[in-house]
Amino acid sequence: MDNRQVQLERSNHVLTAMGVDTRNAKVMDRTQYITFDAKGKSSVVLLIDSNTKKLVGETSFDANKLNKGRYFVIDGIRILTEDTATNLHEAAWKSIAHGAIVNSELKIAQDEDLLLLPISDLVSQLNGINEGYNFRSIASAPVIVPEKEINISWQFPQGASVPASQTQFVRIELRGFEFLTN
Repeated sequence: MDNRQVQLERSNHVLTAMGVDTRNAKVMDRTQYITFDAKGKSSVVLLIDSNTKKLVGETSFDANKLNKGRYFVIDGIRILTEDTATNLHEAAWKSIAHGAIVNSELKIAQDEDLLLLPISDLVSQLNGINEGYNFRSIASAPVIVPEKEINISWQFPQGASVPASQTQFVRIELRGFEFLTN
């Protein structure tokens, strides 16, 4: 079990170093998530945009910007996959990831790259909710800041794709702390 208090203190320190006044901020543990159907996907898949609507079970993002005064400090990430469910809302997130998924990259940017990681570093072939699979720690504590466009994309290797005949749902979970400074 990890020590969330240490991660909270680090997140607060990172924001303070950026000049954000966190003294009266409301702070919450938060996991932001995005899901998508990778069936038939290849190349670059943009995962959120200005039309993204928060929908329980699909995404916790509402558009591609955080509201004024809302900061999200990422301290962990994991990727879960599902290949047996008939729809996204029935996914148990316990499947083995397709090779095109494992060999892809996840990119999160906001004016500049915040994270660029290979999926093989974020998903376990034994993934799902079990004792052996937890969030991958993100030591750099990247911050998603308010009122700036967030770009989250999934980049498949050149020439690779998930077959159109194969179910492959993907869930990206970003664990961290949300600071509301308004």
